[in-house]
Formats: sequence, structure tokens, C-alpha cells
Amino acid sequence: MGLKAIDFFCGIGGVTRGFLNRGIDVIAGIDNDINCKETYEANNIRPNGVPSKFLKEDISTLDIKKIKELIKPTDKLILIGCAPCQSFTGITKKLEGRKKERELLKCFSEIILKLHPEYIFLENVQGLKSPNNKKVLDSFIDSLRPFYDLKPQVINAMNYGVPQSRRRVILFAKRNGHVDYPTATHGKIKGQKELKSLYHAIGNLPPIMAASQHKELKTHVTSKLSELNLQRLKLQKNPGDGMEKWTRDLCLKSRKEGNYIGHRDVYARLYWYKPCGTLTTKFISISNGRFAHPSQNRGLSILEGLLIQTFPKNYKMLCPSLRAQAKQIGNAVPVKLAEAFATKIIQDSQL
Repeated sequence: MGLKAIDFFCGIGGVTRGFLNRGIDVIAGIDNDINCKETYEANNIRPNGVPSKFLKEDISTLDIKKIKELIKPTDKLILIGCAPCQSFTGITKKLEGRKKERELLKCFSEIILKLHPEYIFLENVQGLKSPNNKKVLDSFIDSLRPFYDLKPQVINAMNYGVPQSRRRVILFAKRNGHVDYPTATHGKIKGQKELKSLYHAIGNLPPIMAASQHKELKTHVTSKLSELNLQRLKLQKNPGDGMEKWTRDLCLKSRKEGNYIGHRDVYARLYWYKPCGTLTTKFISISNGRFAHPSQNRGLSILEGLLIQTFPKNYKMLCPSLRAQAKQIGNAVPVKLAEAFATKIIQDSQL
């Protein structure tokens, strides 16, 4: 009787990779984005030597028989569910426009009730606990309450060895029992390891320019930088420097005319010796956050995004579009965070 997992909303496989790293057999990943298929299957090989199977499915219309065919009655089943986060973020205003996405949690709860997994691992943005989403979250928890003791916790990935401050809501539970959340391993409490900084993740990579690709490290590739943004970065000489270093002629119109000073992180350089801020789906663009390289005049590369999300250095990205790759990486669950929960499941299952 072994631990078997199905990864819903798998994307390119952050949780799958983390669970496989710890010895849990992830049979399949399910996602409605076919662009993730090649990357998912190429990088995630099960203990039996075959790839974890990618199923392109919309879980709202999924035939549960397709899942039951993949598992045995003796398997200790784990269901992973990391639904699209955009409909639950604090910046989402038009909730009705994302009604279908917001109903995916309900669809996932219905699948759980049909499959009765031994363990559940669900991850989403911190906004899932906001007043706007209280009804959605409460409904999900109430539907599973007869079988699972679900107590959402806000977890920061940097406390589990991820070089990134990334706060997420986690729902972690065992059927008809109790499983503890993993204890934080990194932080400032006595006995914990030092937080991983950006330098730990990408400090030893060879330098490259904007709009270029390293000859050997194929994922070490960057997007184009406009001449205007290049001029701006040249004035930001030190890690952490932002728009305050620009001359007035280089300032954004909103700052120059309206004295607007919000969103200070956009166009800013990252710090070497701090955890990176939350990696988003647009991390290759310096205009979308603090995503400028600490010392080179460019944005982050695809490889740097992978390493910040704690994917292996040799993780193959097989979708041809850089923008799509960045979206896939930004949406992923950090591998090291998934490893922490996989380890807890293994320990609990051996009791």
C-alpha cells in the first residue's frame, strides 16, 4: 500500500516535482492549459520510470472514472489542488467576471468527496481568506467537514527554504484524522536556518544581457529591454535602487506631472542578500514589479525564475513563448514548499 498523488491544476509541476523528490508517486497532473503538457511530462518521472501523466481536463466537467482508472483501492491517495489564484487576489475587483474560476474550489470539493483521499493539500493566495472570498472558502470547508478537519493557515514559503517571500493560504488535512502542518525550518527563531537570499539562488549564474540567451544554459534567457529602460537601469547602480535614481527626464509621466509616489517597487532592482519578493507571472518585465537584476542591466531570466521557485536548474521549459513560460513559473508552487508537506505526509503515514 503506497502513497499515490493526483495533482489538480498542476501547471508545469511545482507540487508534483516536490512530492516526487520526497518519494511520493505522483500518478498524474490535471490542468486545462495544454501548453504545460510537454514541460510537465518531460520533468516529472515517477519511481517506475514513466512520466507522470498530464491530463488536459476542465475539472468542472471531468469524468471521475478517468481518475479512478489510475488508482487502486489499496493506494493511500493524496489529492493536490492549487486552483488559479487570480480570482482570489486582493487586486481582483470584478469578481463576477471570474465566477467560473471562483467555482473551481466547489468542483474540487466534489471530486474529493467522490474519491475520499487520505490526504488533501491545497494552496492559494492569501486573498482566499479575505472578506470577499469568505463565502467561497467557508463553503469549501463546510462541504468537507464530515471527513476532514480543515484549518487554513497562512504560510510564507521563505520559512521553508525558498529564496522568496511568498505568503499563501494552505489547507492541509487527513481523512478522519489529524496531520500537523510542517514546522518552519528557516527564519529568525533559535534553531532555524538562515533565510535563503536571492544570492543563494542566482548569484553564481553567468552574466547575460537583455534579449539574450546563454549558449549552454538554454533557460537562462531574458526578454527585450527598451532603450529608455536601459538608460534608467544604468542610473540604478546598486542592488535595491529604484526610480529615485532617475533624472527627471526619465521619470514616468505619473510621477513627473502628478507627483505620484506609489508602487515604488516597479522598475526597481532586486536586493542580493534578501529573499526575493513574490514572483508573479510577469517577472521577466521590470515594469511589473521589483524584477530588475541586482547588478546587470536587464530583467530576470527564465532560469532565474525557476531557481527562485526552487525548481531544479535542469528543469526543461518546452513552451516556446517566454511570456508563457514566465506565467507558468509564476503560477507554480515553490518546489521546496511542496517538499515540506510531502515529508510531513510520509512521516504521518508511517505512524
